Amino acid sequence: MEIVGLTGLDYALMSLYILLLLGMGLYYRRFAHQNMENYFLGGRRLKGWMSGTSYAVTCMNADVAPAYCGMTVITGTFICWWYLSRFGLALMIGGLLFAVCWRRLKIFTSPEFYELRFGGHPAVLMRGWVALRSAFIAVVAWTGAGLLGRTKVSEALLGWSRFETFLLVVPIILIYVVLSGYMGVVVSDLIQTAIMIVSSLVLMGLVWAEFGGPSGLYDALTVQFGTGVVSWHPPMSHEMLGVVGIIAWTMGTAIGY
Repeated sequence: MEIVGLTGLDYALMSLYILLLLGMGLYYRRFAHQNMENYFLGGRRLKGWMSGTSYAVTCMNADVAPAYCGMTVITGTFICWWYLSRFGLALMIGGLLFAVCWRRLKIFTSPEFYELRFGGHPAVLMRGWVALRSAFIAVVAWTGAGLLGRTKVSEALLGWSRFETFLLVVPIILIYVVLSGYMGVVVSDLIQTAIMIVSSLVLMGLVWAEFGGPSGLYDALTVQFGTGVVSWHPPMSHEMLGVVGIIAWTMGTAIGY
C-alpha cells in the first residue's frame, strides 16, 4: 500500500530521470570504449572538482536519507560533525598531499601503486588483500547499504517490494555504468548533486513556510526537544555522539587514509 499518493507528474519525472541516465550511457559509450584510460579514468581529463563532487555524492548514497535523518532525530543538528569527522580532514589531507603526485604516476588503481612502491612477497600480499577487501567486503557492504536505503524510500513512496525495486534499479545502474565507464559515473553524480541541492532547498523552504521561518522552526525544536538539539557543535558527552567521539573519528580516519 502506498503511504504517499504520487501523481502522474511524479511518475513522469521519474521516467524522465531514468531515460536521462540511459541516454547518458549511450552518449558516452563511444568515448568510453576507445581505450582503457577513457573507460576507467575519463581520459584523465576530468577536473579535480568534478571527481571530488562525484566522490562526495557517492558517499551520499540512497541510504543517507533514512540513516542520517534518523541519526539527526536521535542526536540533533550537530550530527553533521560525524560526517565531517569521517571524511572532511582525511580527504583534504589526501587531496593536498597526494593527488598531484598520484596523477603523475599515470596509474589506474591503488593496487598498482602498491606494486610500484613495495616489492617482494609483502607487496603481493598487500595487493591481494586490497583487491579481496574491495571486491568482497567494502563494495558489497557499501552497495548493499545503498540498495537497502533505496528500498526504504521506494517502499514508502511507491509501495514497491524490495524485489520490485531491485528489478528496476539494478539493471539501469549496470547498463549506464557499463556503457559509459567512469565518465558516465561522474556526469550522473553531478546531475544527482544538482537534483539533491535544488530539492533540499525546496524542502527547506517548505519547512520554513510551515513553521513561519527559521526562527519559528528554531523555537518549535527547542520547545519540543530542548536547546541541545539545535546546537551547532556536539556536547562534551552524549550517548551517541560527543566531542570525544568526534576527535576519535577525525584522527582515526585522517591517519587511516
